Amino acid sequence: WMGENLRATVLADGTPIQRVDDPNEWINLTTPAYCWYEMDSTAYDNPYGRLYNWYAVANDNICPDGWHIPTDAEWEALIMELDSSASDLSNAAGGAMKEEGTTHWLTPNTGATNSSGMTAVPSGSRSGSNGSFSGLGTNLCWWTNGTVSDNTKAPGRQLDYNSSKLSEHTSNKNSGFSVRCIKDQ
Repeated sequence: WMGENLRATVLADGTPIQRVDDPNEWINLTTPAYCWYEMDSTAYDNPYGRLYNWYAVANDNICPDGWHIPTDAEWEALIMELDSSASDLSNAAGGAMKEEGTTHWLTPNTGATNSSGMTAVPSGSRSGSNGSFSGLGTNLCWWTNGTVSDNTKAPGRQLDYNSSKLSEHTSNKNSGFSVRCIKDQ
């Protein structure tokens, strides 16, 4: 697994990813796009990385050569590795992924040990319905290469400041989430 959230500005095939600041443009896109939280690269690029819409990850063409977007099975394998007692409804794997302390996460940052070395930080997200930003300090959402449920929604995984669980979610494809790649095997 990569040690930080992605900061790519081009797809693996060299196609530029469009940076989109305007909220109305963001919510109507059907092409790859990225932004920074609150459109502020200076404050948020490091350590949070960029936020991408689903179209940037849809064809698994955003990760560097030799890497890919994790599948549901790879997320489940990671959960089991980090918490062997995990079930679909309850796991403590999220705590093993989260950066310790409250430098970036709000209190209480439940269960955070970073024993996985992923140093996950709460990059927040961008709404796919109105283009607004929320969650900085409280949550981290990653896109996943899972089953797309319909034409408007796609799968992801989420960490929260008040839980040690890594949870699944399905969100609007125009949402802006972080990306964490996994090495090809």
